[in-house]
Formats: sequence, C-alpha cells, structure tokens
Amino acid sequence: EVNYKHVKYIAQSTKCRIIYPNTNSGYGARDKHKNDDQSYCTEETPLSPISVYGKTKCEAEKLILSSGHTSLRLATVFGTSYRFRKDLLLNDFVLRAVTDSCITLFESSFKRNFIHVRDVARAFIKMFGLRCQPNNDGGTVFIDDNNKPFDPYGQAYNVGLSSANFSKRELCERIKQHVPQFVIATSEINADPDKRNYIVNNEKLEKTGWNARVDIDTGIKELIRAYQVFNKVNVKHTNL
Repeated sequence: EVNYKHVKYIAQSTKCRIIYPNTNSGYGARDKHKNDDQSYCTEETPLSPISVYGKTKCEAEKLILSSGHTSLRLATVFGTSYRFRKDLLLNDFVLRAVTDSCITLFESSFKRNFIHVRDVARAFIKMFGLRCQPNNDGGTVFIDDNNKPFDPYGQAYNVGLSSANFSKRELCERIKQHVPQFVIATSEINADPDKRNYIVNNEKLEKTGWNARVDIDTGIKELIRAYQVFNKVNVKHTNL
C-alpha cells in the first residue's frame, strides 16, 4: 500500500516534478552472465521482479513514468551515512569480517551492482538541479553536464557504480584484501531466499555527465573504520 497506492496519490495530486527512488532489483534473476553487452541489464531490459517489494516498486514506477516523471533505479547501496544501515549486503559482509572474521555464503555466484550512498545523493541532486536554457520554440530545455539537451521526463535511469558488478564471492574477496583474517566459506546445501542475480549497465545516466565517485575499496575502508567505532560504543541495531 505504501509502495504503490501512496505513490499513485502523490503522482496524481502534485504539479511538482517527481524523482522517484526505485530499485534495480526489478531486473530479478538472470540465468547467464557473460562478459558482453548483451548480458547487462539496461533501462530497456524487461523488468521481472521476484519479491513483493520489487513488484510494488516496479508497479509504482509505471505510474511515475506514465505521468511524465523520472525514476532512478538504484543499485544495492553501501557506505556510511547519518542514518546508517548495517543490513545492506556489502555493509553486512564488512560487519561480519570485522566482528566474526568469517562468513558462509549461499548462492555465492549470484551477482549485483553496487553504489555508495553519497553517489545516490549526488544523482538526486543532479536531477533536481538541472539547468535550463531557451530553445528555438520560445520555451526552455534542460541541459546536462555536457551542455547537451536533456529530457528526463518519463525516463528511468540506472544508478550504479559501473566497476562494481560483483558476485557475493568476489565482494568477499575484495573485503579480504582489507581484512586478511577474513575466512570465506561457501555452502551448496542451503539456498539463499534472495534470488536476485543480474549485472547492470549505467551508461544512460553516465552519458549526461554523472559518474559514481566512491569505489568499492574506498567504501570497504570507510565501513571498517565505522564498525571499529561502533564496536567501542556497543552499537547493536542494524538500522541506526
């Protein structure tokens, strides 16, 4: 109801531009991941969400786009912030490395795209702060960071770090570079209920001049420092 009906009410009742925070989990589970352009999910890839959350977010996005607004499909977010979540995938893996020094992975080959929370904020700031200039019809047109005409109305954009399409195993191996004692085990017995498995192309937004700035290694080091502080003050909650 919150994800769909309330968004519908806002879209139908406001005259303001809406920049909708969607998730790229709507791409669901992809069977093949080859290192070619055909395997990457773009904004034209048919959505196939596999969770109630993903389905309601995608239905709400249809309303947003049909109303002429803009949707940002966010990759899996990582990093610290003023309202910090420890239950996000990379944040959780780093926490396990720092506190337990070990992890057991299910569906370790499943891939996702990632994005730092500060880069998410920058994407929204970009969309809300678009520059305008007069056009030949006497109206105005939005201009992107490359000084080219930019029409965000009714458009969806993937928002992710293009160098960060990682499997769970690859993600843990990156963490191990910073936490050498981190032991990574895999299990073929149990299955992960979260079946999301896809890689994402973010070129549509990048062509406007926006690029993610915080890479995975910077985020991992930032999280390690944060957890060292949290452990000293005995922070137990996963959603701060």
